[in-house]
Amino acid sequence: MSNEENHNRELAANQLSVTLGREQATELLENEGLYHTLLKHLPNHALMPFDFNLCHLLAEGEEVLTITGIDCKAIVGKTIWEILPSHICGELEPLYRQALAGEKNFIEIFDDRNFYQVNTVPVKNERGEIFAGMAIWQNISVSKRVEESLREREELNRSIFESSADCIKTLDLNACLLSMNAAGLCLMEIDDFTSYIGESWVNLWQEPDRSLVLEAIETAKADKIGRFQGFCPTVKGTAKWWDVLVTAVPDATGKAKLLVSSSRDITAQTQSEEALQQSEQILKTVLENLPVGVWITDKNGSIMHTNRTGKEIWAGTRHVGIDDYGEYKGFWSDSGEQIAAEEWALARAIKRGETSINEVVDIECFDGSRKTVLNSALPLYDNQGNITGGIAVNQDISEYRRIEAERQQMLVRSHQYANQLRGLTEAALAINSTFSIEEVLRIITEQARSIIGAHQSVTSTTTNQNWAQSISTISLSDKYAAWRDYQENPDDTGIYSCVTNTNHSLRMRQTELEQHPKWKGFSFAGSKHPPLRGWLAAPLVGRDGGNIGLIQLSDKYDDGEFSEEDESILVQLAQMASIAIENNRLYADAQKARSEAEKANHIKDEFLAVLSHELRSPLNPILGWSKILQTRKLEPEKTREALSIIERNAKLQGQLIEDLLDISRILQGKLTLNISTVNLKSVVLAALETVRLAAETKNIQIQMVCAVDNCDVLADSGRLQQVFWNLFTNAVKFTPAAGRVEVRIELSKNHLQVVVKDTGKGIAPDFLPSVFDHFRQADGATTRRFGGLGLGLAIVRQITEMHGGKAFAESPGEDLGAIFRIELPLSQKSQEEDNSTTETELDLNSRNLESIEILIVDDDADSREFITFVLETTGAIVTQATSALEALDILTQLKPKIIVSDIGMPEMDGYMLMRQIRNLPSYQGGAIPAVALTAYASECDREQAISAGFQKHVSKPIEPDELIAVVLELVRNK
Repeated sequence: MSNEENHNRELAANQLSVTLGREQATELLENEGLYHTLLKHLPNHALMPFDFNLCHLLAEGEEVLTITGIDCKAIVGKTIWEILPSHICGELEPLYRQALAGEKNFIEIFDDRNFYQVNTVPVKNERGEIFAGMAIWQNISVSKRVEESLREREELNRSIFESSADCIKTLDLNACLLSMNAAGLCLMEIDDFTSYIGESWVNLWQEPDRSLVLEAIETAKADKIGRFQGFCPTVKGTAKWWDVLVTAVPDATGKAKLLVSSSRDITAQTQSEEALQQSEQILKTVLENLPVGVWITDKNGSIMHTNRTGKEIWAGTRHVGIDDYGEYKGFWSDSGEQIAAEEWALARAIKRGETSINEVVDIECFDGSRKTVLNSALPLYDNQGNITGGIAVNQDISEYRRIEAERQQMLVRSHQYANQLRGLTEAALAINSTFSIEEVLRIITEQARSIIGAHQSVTSTTTNQNWAQSISTISLSDKYAAWRDYQENPDDTGIYSCVTNTNHSLRMRQTELEQHPKWKGFSFAGSKHPPLRGWLAAPLVGRDGGNIGLIQLSDKYDDGEFSEEDESILVQLAQMASIAIENNRLYADAQKARSEAEKANHIKDEFLAVLSHELRSPLNPILGWSKILQTRKLEPEKTREALSIIERNAKLQGQLIEDLLDISRILQGKLTLNISTVNLKSVVLAALETVRLAAETKNIQIQMVCAVDNCDVLADSGRLQQVFWNLFTNAVKFTPAAGRVEVRIELSKNHLQVVVKDTGKGIAPDFLPSVFDHFRQADGATTRRFGGLGLGLAIVRQITEMHGGKAFAESPGEDLGAIFRIELPLSQKSQEEDNSTTETELDLNSRNLESIEILIVDDDADSREFITFVLETTGAIVTQATSALEALDILTQLKPKIIVSDIGMPEMDGYMLMRQIRNLPSYQGGAIPAVALTAYASECDREQAISAGFQKHVSKPIEPDELIAVVLELVRNK
């Protein structure tokens, strides 16, 4: 081997020691064939050792020429600056020097044609000393281009990865997340992916979609594409649906080394599909629940669908072709002609493209029923305008047609009713302008027949339901001209009673009328009544709710039937007539009442004048003789006469007052009777004795006749004697001198009758009905001639009626005398009088009040002195009090046996005084018997006195003996 070869071998050895390691290099260099092979055939390499001067010691390799453009031999001894471009030398020189300093380094260089990787290493001897450096050039253009291609491909993939709008992520074979593109981070709402690296992608899904994820992963691992659609919310909870692809990325051997998943957000699409499905469901629901029937066909006309309403309208359905539409039977409403199969609107729509709207068709349903429908149809087209089917719509208008027909009838009836109301108004105006019941009946009868439209009309009215005195008016059309002279009044029997007894209107057809049980006896004059055809009647009702008649109609125009509206109109006419009739009656009654009120006022004026006269007349002799007795000394005889005159006139005044009080009690219903068995004859005789002296004075003959053995009656003896005293007094007063009065007691059926007949003045016929009225007298002249208040006969009648009897008056006329009859019920059995008296009879001769202390309370001094004088004459010890307050003061010091008190006193009246006394304990006088002696003499006053605590109520004026008797009775009772 030459030196050059040895030298080259050493350089090669160094090169190899750097590249493969010394031991391997030594081993290889020992084989020359391999050395030459490595040195000459090392692909794409060049070895260029250099010294410390940066001069090349050797250049070997096929790339030397390519790198430098110089032969290998020419390079030896030259520096890099001599063989390479300066810009490359500037990059290599630092690496050469680093190699000489013992450092290894490399650099990539591009010489405008090729890419080289230059490695610089130090070259050491066996002692480890650096004696040179080695530059190892490798042409990496091919790998560089491959790398660039890979980089470009990777960049393209990265660009695709990042620019994709889908969520793309890489996974390891355990489906753990490795990376995710920006779009994926946004779609999944991930702010920081770092925390998700290594997390299971499967755990992001929920069941049942998680099983789909696992299945897709296994499919991808099997070198297939796994695909599914599912729901996976974002990490922030936003609901999303995804269309997912999963593929495997293989390694050099073709085995899967990682997974790539692409998830497309199909939320909007899914929601749209759901919305579409929901919309379709809604449309289906609407279609099924439309209130119209719907039929849908294909392009050949075969019926594919019928909704629920359509089936209900036709009572079924037939899915037939267009040629069999005749199974649906329809008829044109205007002509009634049956519709042929090809003439149905749906058939015309499919065959000819016609659109039909609301054709009125009568149909025969599959169950045999008939209806009327509105039939519409139109063709369905595709985008090219080809007919793809048809749709038909049926609307059942049977009820509408029925309602429309009824509405038309109602319009006619409303028009008729409006005319009837107008007639009512006219009738009301006509009725209001009349002032007689007959005219009211005429108007209402004519108006009823005219307004409602009938051939017969009759109106009848009655007073107090006395049909015998009813008034009727009839109105008949020419159809019943033969009955226009009909004058019979109906009654309240038969069919009429159904109205008059109930006050309810009644409406009947002829058949109903003839079948009614009360029709046959519909009136006592029914045989004379015009023949009826149907009947309508309404009651006339008074203000008190009682029936006062009825209006009836029969035979409505045009052979029609009376309607509910007709009945309503007749009821209103009847109400108007009722009011008009009642108003006319009230007007007549008001006129009569006004006349009677004026007459009553005149009577009251006369009565007050008479009362004033009758009260003043006795005062004249009383006051006159009293004055004379006070101022003159008269003879004893004249004195007795004067006192007798005073006494007689005082009693006359007392009787007038008693009559007034009796009338007051009677009017208030407070006159009481003490009933017992009395002998009527004895009562009559006692009353006659009271007037006998007056009769003898006028030389009037009184004759008493009793034709009854048993004269017992149940009565109040005193009140009954008052009745006969009044009758006898009147008889004597109105009978002239030398006249005659006859009294008879007779038996009349179950009554005892007392007849008083005189030959006196008599009673005028026009006054006879009022003879027993209060305050009534024949005339002023009689009042002035005979005196009196006109109360006696009123008292007679009232007391007689209280005994269950009756009083009658008769007279042939003025100056022809009068007859009065008193009827009293006969007692059922005679009762013998009890020998012992029912009341304690006081012996006034033994009227001893010796040492009895009596308190007199009266604010009137004269009354107080009179009572004191009377009681002191009996030996009583009398203490006087001028007021109730003084009486209470006296009671603190004195405890009298009896108290006699007035009622009407100032400051405190007698009622209040007695209540205060009764509130005292007994030892302070709370139980002292008391007498109310007062001018308040009514029954109400008596009750109030007893209620206040008085034991007795005595009215002023009072006779001395009566006063003593009352006091004695209280003393003895105590």
